[in-house]
Amino acid sequence: DNANSFARLAPKLKGLRILALDMAGHGHSDHRPAGAGYGLPDYAHDVLQVAQQMGWERFSLLGHSLGAIVSVIIAGALPERIDRLALIDGLIPP
Repeated sequence: DNANSFARLAPKLKGLRILALDMAGHGHSDHRPAGAGYGLPDYAHDVLQVAQQMGWERFSLLGHSLGAIVSVIIAGALPERIDRLALIDGLIPP
């Protein structure tokens, strides 16, 4: 799986701005430098860094698998920043 997995879904989400990420060490992304972490807080920090770079104070999250878990962590820690949350193969049953 990689961010390109959303290529077929994105056109169906008309009117939304889609930014698909590969987590560090997954998909087509590079691995972190030696000694850097791959924990859930590290991934959450990465997503928040991207949101900051994009200038997004509030945003929605659609996460798949690991991305779903990271999305739940972000939404739980910073609910005031998240408009909507959608999970695909997440940790919460439908």
